[in-house]
Amino acid sequence: MGHLRVAHSPGASGTLSYQPEHEDLRFKLPPAGDDREFTGPAAAKLRISSATTDADLFSSLRLYDPQGAEVTFIGSNDPKVPIALGWLRASHRRLDIDSSEPYRPVHSHDAIEPLVPG
Repeated sequence: MGHLRVAHSPGASGTLSYQPEHEDLRFKLPPAGDDREFTGPAAAKLRISSATTDADLFSSLRLYDPQGAEVTFIGSNDPKVPIALGWLRASHRRLDIDSSEPYRPVHSHDAIEPLVPG
């Protein structure tokens, strides 16, 4: 079973659980009601616990119109992509400190760091 703690989401806090083989977690904010602009890099800071020694994490930031239909963007390999997406195998989480920026982590992929189940 996977768990997700919501730390900085408006109006939400706590821990969420899901079955990683069969479910995903989605956070949906209500419509803003007025025009908004988000400029700069997107980031997600996740703290996970797992019953296994590894996990594959996927994250995407999506935009929906007032009717609930997803608004997609043109990507380099796909004409319909979300605003942002990322993925990481948890055992490859070690950072290359010299190459990383606060808004752009760079993972070294030179060592496997298993998760401690629990």
